[in-house]
Amino acid sequence: MRAEEGDETVDELADEAAKAKKELKESTETGKKVQQESQQSGKQE
Repeated sequence: MRAEEGDETVDELADEAAKAKKELKESTETGKKVQQESQQSGKQE
């Protein structure tokens, strides 16, 4: 395997990891918002 091919693979993995991290962060933030909203609506009843 040539070095160039290895570098491309590393870049692809880094891109995928960055995307996964971003998606995880977004889903965590969404989950927190939903949790806060459900707690607030529970207090109003």
